[in-house]
Amino acid sequence: MPARAFEGWSPSDEEDSSDEGDLVGVLESYTRELGVLCGGLEQQQLQDEDENPVEVGADTLASLEEMAGECATLLACLEAGEHSFEEADEEAYDLATEVPAHVR
Repeated sequence: MPARAFEGWSPSDEEDSSDEGDLVGVLESYTRELGVLCGGLEQQQLQDEDENPVEVGADTLASLEEMAGECATLLACLEAGEHSFEEADEEAYDLATEVPAHVR
């Protein structure tokens, strides 16, 4: 989960979160990683359907795709400067610590 990107970090921890470039870099990295995971999971699911029907879990794939989309949206907002850094920090932290609906 993307929460590992924020280990030891909280929105109120201004000294550690003052460098916006680090947050953008982390988001870029995890957005790419999530995209690769989604593609690999989808390909595995298609192969398994042909060989041995194995339920990979549509909810898992949907959650990964949703997280990748949220990361991309937040990254675009940060790069465009649409939100203040503090608001972006809080939104990123909320996204990173949110529990997917199918896990609840």
